[in-house]
Amino acid sequence: MLTLLPDLNIAPLKYAHVHREHGGPVHSLSYVEKELPEGKFFEAFVFLDEKNTGLKKLSFGPHGQALALDKAEAIYGAISNAIEQWAWLACSQSAEGAPQARLDLDPSPHGFAAFPGLGVQGARKRALFEAAEKWNICSWWEGKLTHVPMKMPHAIQIQTPIVGLSTVINWTDNPRIYGIGTAPTPSLAWEKAKRNRIQNSETLKQEKTNPRILKMRYFSQRDGQARFEARLKETGQKSSAPQLLVDIQIHGPWQQYAHVWRCLFDASSFHEKDREDYFFL
Repeated sequence: MLTLLPDLNIAPLKYAHVHREHGGPVHSLSYVEKELPEGKFFEAFVFLDEKNTGLKKLSFGPHGQALALDKAEAIYGAISNAIEQWAWLACSQSAEGAPQARLDLDPSPHGFAAFPGLGVQGARKRALFEAAEKWNICSWWEGKLTHVPMKMPHAIQIQTPIVGLSTVINWTDNPRIYGIGTAPTPSLAWEKAKRNRIQNSETLKQEKTNPRILKMRYFSQRDGQARFEARLKETGQKSSAPQLLVDIQIHGPWQQYAHVWRCLFDASSFHEKDREDYFFL
């Protein structure tokens, strides 16, 4: 298991010259202030610059998006998410980068994480949590892990064999929206799940469609809700901890702004996770 050390976030310094006017990778950045039932939030959106990133083709963005109670936290989070996308796309478009990032095991951006830290520990920890979250959710959905209800309403904690972290699912009714969070403790994981649920609620208001949004919409509707409720009634099993197959730093021009890391657990037993009715958001 990884030793997770604290890391100093120096985003104000690292991201000071991230805009394209300074030769940086960010084409544009915006944010909105939202009054939601849960309180006031800031949501930030970042679009990458094709020329300054050296990418061959950029899809329509935003390439980074984040929701937070604090404006600076939302902006820095969106920039970090965009840098993850930059690293993943660069690896995808490179004959050398694809093997480095082990895209043969998983060609998606799952397990990539960027963090503007003094060292690499912050990026490594976030990559591990994202990889663990995917393995935990898929294992639970397939009945290979158990869950326990939490004191908070509409929340369960997955009983994972991966030590040092917790994964929580939180949801609301009318409308049915889900959020997933992974953190060092159950309470922190619940906070992340709640934040993820709020952001998913905002995402579902958009007209655009992609496989992730289609899956979110399926599970917010009657058939998807019924499948989720049926899984809640099942007990599941206990599994041993998975093998950590990938645990590497992703090197590239983004390093002047943030460290990028990728982790992947062995997910070879999950064969249908891309289906619309497979619960992984």
